[in-house]
Amino acid sequence: VPMDSFPFSFNQSTLTDATSTGDPELSCLPTFGNGVWFSFMAPTSGTFSVDTLGIDYDTGLGIYTGACFSTDQFACDDDGGGELTSSLSIPVHPIQNSHHRLKVPSGR
Repeated sequence: VPMDSFPFSFNQSTLTDATSTGDPELSCLPTFGNGVWFSFMAPTSGTFSVDTLGIDYDTGLGIYTGACFSTDQFACDDDGGGELTSSLSIPVHPIQNSHHRLKVPSGR
């Protein structure tokens, strides 16, 4: 799912909608499987923040950089949002063709 404008909000259940296959495992949650993927390019320098607050099941977040389906994980979070939710903030810069991908894996 492309994130073309910010702030960005999206409602989707990873319990039922995580249909990707062959996803890389999150380093902080290796037991969580496939996920829903989002992609973005930083429009300006700053901080990119994402969370799963308000979700009532266990979640995780992973941010990847590099080529599509790269396994170059830049950041990972499990339960940093409190309870079973996740929260990440990373610095970003508008570098041409610098894509970031966010994986929200299927919770269990």
